[in-house]
Amino acid sequence: MWVTALNGLFRISENHVERALIQHSVYTVESIGSDSLLIGTVNGAYVYHTDTHSLEQKPLLANATVLCLASDKHNVYIVTDDRGVIVCNSERKKLLALNQDSGLSCNYVYSLLRDRNHNIWVGTGCGIDKITVSGSHFSIKRFGSSEGLQGLENNSNASFEDASGNLWFGTNKGVFRYNPFALPLVGSSPPPKVILQSIKLFSRNMESRRYADSLLPFHNIHYNPVFP
Repeated sequence: MWVTALNGLFRISENHVERALIQHSVYTVESIGSDSLLIGTVNGAYVYHTDTHSLEQKPLLANATVLCLASDKHNVYIVTDDRGVIVCNSERKKLLALNQDSGLSCNYVYSLLRDRNHNIWVGTGCGIDKITVSGSHFSIKRFGSSEGLQGLENNSNASFEDASGNLWFGTNKGVFRYNPFALPLVGSSPPPKVILQSIKLFSRNMESRRYADSLLPFHNIHYNPVFP
């Protein structure tokens, strides 16, 4: 068993604890072969060879804080705290960035989960994103307040799939569960909540109290305005 820590990487076997010769704070680790580990550190992602107890000096991904890792038979997924998700093709060693420009909610990613259907779920600072992998193509679906998520900012490494296939996410507003097998409601969805923050008349701000004798607090919107 391998254990990550701020002072390095440790291997626990029976009653023995052995420290790997790594001069980095290690946040996460992922097996990428029978004799290799990919470790996520504050300085990037590195390959550690367990058979020779050696760390490759050249990082797979440099100059990034790596918080989470996951892999399948084709790709390794590297989560960073400000560059989105970096996908490394296991065969070609080619890096692909999935970030806000690609469709992610934002580039600040804090959790990573690969579900039983091989979808990738990432918890960001702006919501939860589902990444569907189809060969070399990636499609992204966002989940935010419109889907019932109240806490948009996710906590670090706070995601989990239970035995029934439900997905759990820890956010700054509590824990949220997503049932991927639930059928969507048709014709019975509640109306969306609308919050008015400003009102303009002919693309111009309305003069204070010109069309109403009182204003709503905080945003100073006219209450029950009467227009000529």
